Order: sequence, then structure tokens, then C-alpha cells
Amino acid sequence: MKNKKEEKHIVQDPEVKNKKTIFDYQQDYYYFSGEASKLNRQLILASIAVIWLFHVSDNIQSSIPEALLGVLYCLFASLALDLLQYFFGSAIWSLFFFYLDKKAGKGKISFDEDIEAPIILPVIINCFFWLKLIVGLIAYIKLLVYLKNHIGTY
Repeated sequence: MKNKKEEKHIVQDPEVKNKKTIFDYQQDYYYFSGEASKLNRQLILASIAVIWLFHVSDNIQSSIPEALLGVLYCLFASLALDLLQYFFGSAIWSLFFFYLDKKAGKGKISFDEDIEAPIILPVIINCFFWLKLIVGLIAYIKLLVYLKNHIGTY
């Protein structure tokens, strides 16, 4: 067992503290991408609430300022891309699993064999991930510009 002085030295050593396994980096990616997805959804809902504050209503109809419609479309597009990311992720991995399960059932591969998936499979899913964040970011920027230009004029 190491004493406290030795442990302190190891933690402060830049050669040691920044080293991780590939699995550790993968876990970091999963954590941060999951948090980005959650935060994106929360910001979308908050942005929709902010847009609703600017709606104009009379007894007959309600309308949102023209400048905010593009923001709203981007927000809904980001939500749709979020759904598509999980839809295609589920479809891709379930189809890949069924394909491998069938091969294993025929004895062509073993059930506990390590198998590398074709690189295109996670790339497709990651495209939806990055697109939803980019479209969401565009919406947030447009909303902030609108708020900067219109706050206090109502």
C-alpha cells in the first residue's frame, strides 16, 4: 500500500494523471455526448417557452413574430434529429445484432467472439448527433440575437 506522499506525487505527475485506457476515453465520450443531448433537449424546451413569451394574441388567433419562426423551425428540427438519432441507432444495432445472431446460430461465429462492427454504422448515428447539436446551436444563436435586438421593446 502506498503512503500519502507517494500517492500525491503520482497524482501530480503529468505523465501519469493524463493517461487513460481506450475504454476510459470511450466512457468519457458516452458521458459527454449523453450530457450534450440532455442539455440540448432542455435548452430547446426553454427556448420554446421564451418564444411563447413573444407571441401576440387576440381573441381570434395567436401568432409568433416572423423573426422567431425560423428559430422555432430549427428547434423542432433539432428535436426531430434527436429522435432520428435514437431511432436509427436502435434500428442499426438491432439489425446488426440479428445478423450476428443468425451467423452464430449457424455456427459461423461464436456467441462470445469479439466482432468489429463496420465503421459506417456508428458514423450514421453520430451524424444525427452532431446535426442535432449544430441545428440547436443555430437556433440558440438566432434566439439570442432576437432577444438582444428586441428586449425592452415590448
